[in-house]
Amino acid sequence: MSLNMNQKRRLLEAIEYIDDAMISDTMSRVRTDAVTAGMPSKGKRHVIWIKQVSVLAACALLLGAIIPVISFVSKNTNPFGGFGAGANPGVEETEPKIETTAALEETVAPTTEPEETEFVPDEHGTPGLLYEINEDGKSASFIGWGDCTDEKVYVASVYEGLPVTQMVYVEREVANFNDQKSGEDNVSVKHIIISDTVEYVESEALNMCTNLESVHFGASVSEIKGSIYYNNDRGRNFNRITVSPENKFYTEKGNCLIRIKDKVLLCGFANSTIPDDGSVEIIGTVAFFNKPGLTKVVVPEGVIRIMNTAFGENDELVSVSLPSTIKTIFVSFCDLPVLTEFTYAGTVKQWTNMSKSWAGWIDDTSLTQVTCSDGVVELKFDSRGNLID
Repeated sequence: MSLNMNQKRRLLEAIEYIDDAMISDTMSRVRTDAVTAGMPSKGKRHVIWIKQVSVLAACALLLGAIIPVISFVSKNTNPFGGFGAGANPGVEETEPKIETTAALEETVAPTTEPEETEFVPDEHGTPGLLYEINEDGKSASFIGWGDCTDEKVYVASVYEGLPVTQMVYVEREVANFNDQKSGEDNVSVKHIIISDTVEYVESEALNMCTNLESVHFGASVSEIKGSIYYNNDRGRNFNRITVSPENKFYTEKGNCLIRIKDKVLLCGFANSTIPDDGSVEIIGTVAFFNKPGLTKVVVPEGVIRIMNTAFGENDELVSVSLPSTIKTIFVSFCDLPVLTEFTYAGTVKQWTNMSKSWAGWIDDTSLTQVTCSDGVVELKFDSRGNLID
């Protein structure tokens, strides 16, 4: 079977593409890895496949089998994405996509070290803090801020060779610390980093820091007792909470502290966003109590309950939006002098039926009505300011 010039040209181009473009390029790309580290089995198969195609094409040329070779080249897709006129009918041919040496190396090992966090220097804590050995003799507790005057404070992971597992509020005089009381307020501390060994935290220990700005909870904190809140001007700069991503009990989303097991939002701020991903079902007691700068609250769908004084004593809070999923509101909205906008995503009937059981849910505000999806509910108060059902 003789070949005309056009057939010979097409066959030679195919062989040249396979031999020169693919084999030499591929070998140059994997040469370093193949020689120094051992070629991966998949890479070996690629090269063997390419060589086999080249041999087949060469033999076919000698034997004059132009049709089988062209058919093989055009219809089969190689490990690098396919080539030839028959690989993708009706689609413009493109150069095969082949990983570079750098890309192959990157899949084996990262090229850069992970960035260090700002919490690395917490061993073995900031000097001046107060600790004591627990009764079990196997662990220790943080018990006070002592004479510490640092702004950024690391609660130790180890005290006298024992792991620090608790952070507690203790109101008593402590020997060898100039007769200081462990329960005294601290005006210096602004940032608290709780080590990864601490499991139990009494929130009152945090509330003692009157100029607090941020708190980081370590990986092992499994119980936070009490509520993190401040009265009057105490802690008015407190606006940030972070949680170790390895913590299985608490998390931080939208700058809100959330207890995972019961989906309770424990603490938020004026710059917080209540997450709408289903991670929050309850706004906890005093969660947004006395948060400077809080002017608007949007409670997302999925939240079913708002606890006592959750949004209490916010002098700048003007607007509140509640979801249709809300079922219970306790005495949640009180001492809000400029609150004038209140919307509910459900209907008037839904709101009326539910709110009958919400005795005193609102108090000492400028609010006169609730805007529902299909109308308005007027609020009536007696001469003493109490809501009339």
